[in-house]
Amino acid sequence: QLRLRMMEAVVSTQSTGRLLPEETKLQDVEEFMCAILRDRTKDSRRNLLLKSLNLSDNLKVKSQKMFYQKDKLIVTTEDSCAVCNKRVGECAIAFYPDRRIVHYGCMSRDIQPDLPTSSP
Repeated sequence: QLRLRMMEAVVSTQSTGRLLPEETKLQDVEEFMCAILRDRTKDSRRNLLLKSLNLSDNLKVKSQKMFYQKDKLIVTTEDSCAVCNKRVGECAIAFYPDRRIVHYGCMSRDIQPDLPTSSP
């Protein structure tokens, strides 16, 4: 039985039955077969759980994507950047939730977009 225990991860359940001599009693391998079935069931349940979690994560990401893509803004070359006041032209741009348009490069200079800057 110790040999069978060591081999349970390597040998499939079907081939185990074929490899045993015909005179082997079912009682002699019952513990081994039950252990294999328990492990297979545990693996199957774990895989189903992982599959469900992956599906849930996938749906959450799709929902977030739909949320962020629903907002659109029409930008023309005549619109100007809220930071540098230059026309956006055909540059890479970003926009804030309050719908202010900025050059992508100006975004890092605009540290606090919602708070007005004041001088002492």
